[in-house]
Amino acid sequence: MDFNFSAYFPFGQGPRQCLGKNFVRVEGKCILANIIRSFRIHECEKTIEKLDWEVEVTGKIKGGLHVKVSRRE
Repeated sequence: MDFNFSAYFPFGQGPRQCLGKNFVRVEGKCILANIIRSFRIHECEKTIEKLDWEVEVTGKIKGGLHVKVSRRE
């Protein structure tokens, strides 16, 4: 089976790309900033030292990323 990895573009490309692309990017940064501001992120027993990336359309970490989260005070 032949896969064309350049065929999946959720926001399109070029001059007709989605107007919401930048909004989604800013929204994601705001959510991540609020999570970091509200919680502390610690290593746990399942956290691995060397991350192994899966190369697909999106970059994912093989086996996931295991961390412990505690609320900041």
